[in-house]
Amino acid sequence: MKLYQYKHIPMAIFSTITFSLLSVLLSYSMSLLIAQNQNELLKRFFSVFVIYLLHSIALFWNLRSIAKAETSLQSILAQQTDIHFAKMNFEQYHQKDHGEHLSMYINDIPKVIELTLDKYLSRIKMATTAIGSFVALIKIHYSLGLVAIVAFTFMSFVPKFFQQKLRHYISGLQTEKASYTSKVRELLQGYITFFENMAFSVFFHKSSAATKKYTDYQLKTQTFTATMSSCLTFVNGFVSVVAVAYVSYLVIRNQVEAGALLAVLSLIPSFGSSVIQFLSEGEFYKSGLALFDEKLAFAKDSVTLQEPSTIQIDESNQSEYTHPYSLSLKNIKIPFKNQLSFPDMTFLPHQKYAIMGESGSGKSSLVKVLIGEIEKYSGEVLVNNKKKNPSQHLFNIISYMNQETFLFNDSIKNNIDLLGQMSDDDVQQLLNAVGLESFSPELVIHDNGKNLSGGQRQRLAFARAIARKKEILILDEATANLDTQSAQILEGLAIQSAKTVIMITHHMSDTLRPHLDDVITIRSLNESRR
Repeated sequence: MKLYQYKHIPMAIFSTITFSLLSVLLSYSMSLLIAQNQNELLKRFFSVFVIYLLHSIALFWNLRSIAKAETSLQSILAQQTDIHFAKMNFEQYHQKDHGEHLSMYINDIPKVIELTLDKYLSRIKMATTAIGSFVALIKIHYSLGLVAIVAFTFMSFVPKFFQQKLRHYISGLQTEKASYTSKVRELLQGYITFFENMAFSVFFHKSSAATKKYTDYQLKTQTFTATMSSCLTFVNGFVSVVAVAYVSYLVIRNQVEAGALLAVLSLIPSFGSSVIQFLSEGEFYKSGLALFDEKLAFAKDSVTLQEPSTIQIDESNQSEYTHPYSLSLKNIKIPFKNQLSFPDMTFLPHQKYAIMGESGSGKSSLVKVLIGEIEKYSGEVLVNNKKKNPSQHLFNIISYMNQETFLFNDSIKNNIDLLGQMSDDDVQQLLNAVGLESFSPELVIHDNGKNLSGGQRQRLAFARAIARKKEILILDEATANLDTQSAQILEGLAIQSAKTVIMITHHMSDTLRPHLDDVITIRSLNESRR
């Protein structure tokens, strides 16, 4: 992870160096406030005031540059995470739940930035301050440079006693946090189960145990860092006292001006703390790089933010076939708890099909094998008599409505026409066709459609599938939550809207049967017949 290659970070580095040098100059300028007469004091006071002003301006510039660098890096890493998800197939994405994917955005990326960019800039600041203070000390008196070298050697040696243990605690804290997050997520996902069984005592016990385990480790880590900080602060304070005493000795012997004592009072502690912080933050920076390699390795080669419309996704997992499309399933077996086996079947172009069966008979699973959402199966899926790779999906040639309708917090138009290719009039006509005449395209949906009934949600999902205008339409229980009349309307619309239609249902209306070319029944024992 080469941070200097990212946008705004070079400017953040330059502003950090500038601000650090001005901080050293500000400390050094304290020696100017000791003057022999009033006129000289006024001139020196004005010089110190100018340095203070420049220092304040540099502080604003530095903080602003760091903020821009952080937000730019976060945007780039978030976009690369988006692209990473877009490159996954269905099963890869579902290896983790939504909470774990969300954690990459709200936990992993900010933590990586904190441990890499923030520590990187902090170490640059500390190194610049230490070097600047060293030069300023030499300018006051050459022997102070020797004092600084001795102090640097001593302070470099002390942190080595803590580094290995610190590395252990940093790694362990990340592991404990991940474990705690996972446990709390499990408890919250199962909260309704505790509620329904009146088992709040178990919920409290499990939550308290997980929290105690995490907080106990936090306390151990903080106790160790407190011990380390106390020791390093003592070393820095001891060195500062020795240096100030030595400068006082030089003042007494008239080898340096009295004003030098004011400068040294600021420069020596600044030098010591900079050295200590530079060394101690090295472990945190290394842990940040390790976290980046573990969580965000896919973002290694991308250092710029792309326009969303220019992002190119490798489409090797998409199917490439010429229409009209025929689909075949041969000797399909799905290794669930009880293996599901299905007979050979073929769906020809311009034909209408229904797949019927009781719940649990494998209807939806069979279709997910066909479209590429289930990869772990034996047998063959053929498109135009060519074997389809299990990792390939068919969404570029199929419109699919599954049983789980998800609606975004957006307008009805943007929920139906995800690619933004339809006019308001087109959307309104589609709404009218699915029986939602009272809805307008501009109506905003909230909280995944909580302001809608189940039937209204299902009609919108149906409209979304129809709007894609693919040659093949697959509907999984599209009319399950609808009354008979509404179901018949949608079934008729489905028959008319695509050249090939495959409808999964456990109940078929009498009006639909005459329009079908074939009905496949999957029995609960997983035996199928036409």
